[in-house]
Amino acid sequence: MQGWQQVKKSVQEYADRFALKALFIKSTFRRFINYAALDRDFERILGTGWWYGVQHGLGLIGHAAPYVGLYNLKTVYIPASFSINNCVGLKCASVPWIDDQVRFACSSVLHEGFENHRQDKIRQICQYCRDTNEQIILRVCWESRGGGNCSRCEKCARSIMGIMAEHAEPQQFGFNIDGKTLKNFRKQLQHNWEIPPINSWKGIQNRFLSKREYWNNVDEVSWILTYDFENNNRSIIKRGRRIKAYLISMIPVPLKNFIKKFLAYLA
Repeated sequence: MQGWQQVKKSVQEYADRFALKALFIKSTFRRFINYAALDRDFERILGTGWWYGVQHGLGLIGHAAPYVGLYNLKTVYIPASFSINNCVGLKCASVPWIDDQVRFACSSVLHEGFENHRQDKIRQICQYCRDTNEQIILRVCWESRGGGNCSRCEKCARSIMGIMAEHAEPQQFGFNIDGKTLKNFRKQLQHNWEIPPINSWKGIQNRFLSKREYWNNVDEVSWILTYDFENNNRSIIKRGRRIKAYLISMIPVPLKNFIKKFLAYLA
């Protein structure tokens, strides 16, 4: 709860800075359905989970419906998670050909920014900060409970490396790094992280490669110039984890609960 209070505070500060109105909506839309059951029943069909494959865009857009109807708003914008440049095989349910078809009250929906790769967006943010001397604190983390960035997870790593590829300082955007941080990213990629989709990392790599002579001499990040992102998810260890997760997902919930209680009893 404390983390969300910090997030709300940051959002309100940005709204005030740019003379905008901040609206906060509290919902149980991630809790009122049984994700375990839906994932189990539909994952084979969707090739992904229920949230990512069905609920993502529609669930978020739906929150705006009462407000749109009350204030007679014409357009609801939802920011793009991906890009037209990396949508081949994309199984995410938040895409223009779904979101842009949603209609309610007097409004239409616009899936905005799909023409830009993730690295393009990072470049625009970094350039804006250079041009205006503004500081923008990015919040990208799924792991931190404090409302900021852990600077250790895969998504933080993607953002930190993307900012560095633009010759900007991650610390100015809300990240904390030290001499071990960047080398640790490489170890995590090699041994732990799976990276769907790889195009986000490939976009970062290509940006580093565009200045290869410079980055060759920076030991902490030179590894990214030759890293094989195409095969990152194909190691035996990572395949084994996926098989294990799949087998666990096939165990009926009552049996899982029985096993947990049995193990707790033995402990």
